[in-house]
Order: sequence, then structure tokens, then C-alpha cells
Amino acid sequence: MKFIADSFYIYAEHNTGIYAAELFSEEWKLRTGFLPKMAENAEKANLIFNFNNDLNDKDFFIIDEINSTLRITAKTIRGLIFGYSYFLRKIVFFC
Repeated sequence: MKFIADSFYIYAEHNTGIYAAELFSEEWKLRTGFLPKMAENAEKANLIFNFNNDLNDKDFFIIDEINSTLRITAKTIRGLIFGYSYFLRKIVFFC
């Protein structure tokens, strides 16, 4: 999966997801120099922050891909931060 740094879109609905998206945006800008944009709906997004209260552990996160969109699901802000931190550690940036 490839992302273009200057046209990266994030989508989040729940307050927890929106806060995680704001934190992620700061990290993305530090690494790429570009601030990601907030998408109006999930179809336009490259990354979706999903809140799921049914998960058992506050640190647990799920990263999956749906139609070339990455989705991070967690129960708490801590889980979402762990999820996007894992994503940022694993991606490779090309200039």
C-alpha cells in the first residue's frame, strides 16, 4: 500500500478518534513536512480511527485494510496511539 504524504486524509467520528487523529497529524507532519487533511467521510480517507468499546484491553488495537484504506480500531485513546505509533514505525518514507 502506498500513500502520498501531501494528500493524506484522516477520518474519525468519536471524540477519542478525533483526538487520536490530531496527535497523529502532528507526528505525520514531523516526518513528512505535510499536515494531513481531515476527510468528510470514510470513503475519502487513507486512515480511519475507529473506536470500539467492546474490545477487552485498553492497550489492544487492530490494524486492518479495507479497500486500500487503513483502519485502526481500539477501545481507548491509548490503544489508538499504540496503533498509529506501530503504523508510523513500520512505514517507509520515500523522497
